[in-house]
Amino acid sequence: MKNQLKPIKYAYQRVTRGFSDQDMFNADNYFAGQFAGMLRWYVEKGSGVPSSYARKDDSYCEDIDYMVAKRDAKYLKYAAMFEEYHKNGYAHNESWKKDFGGLTKKEIDSALQWFSKHFTEFWD
Repeated sequence: MKNQLKPIKYAYQRVTRGFSDQDMFNADNYFAGQFAGMLRWYVEKGSGVPSSYARKDDSYCEDIDYMVAKRDAKYLKYAAMFEEYHKNGYAHNESWKKDFGGLTKKEIDSALQWFSKHFTEFWD
């Protein structure tokens, strides 16, 4: 009976605090899934676009279509990376990655560096 209540407990925790104990057992995996979903949401439903995606010669950010296309390409690239980590985790080397999937340390560092650089732009 106790194990049957865990899904209810975890659902309650997610509703009341945004994450469950179960999510924190593998927080890196949980965050990767959240980041991937968030980035895809912006591509599919977002209406704002940060000025960092403007052309250098477009100081008034008038070419919105260009900005959206540039943003979407980056967001989809990193969404795919975070999804791969969420699904397959850490790849110890290229051979491991080929056999089991996942991201290498270099890829993880790149994705997190990009995320930290753009963190303040995640609004809509």
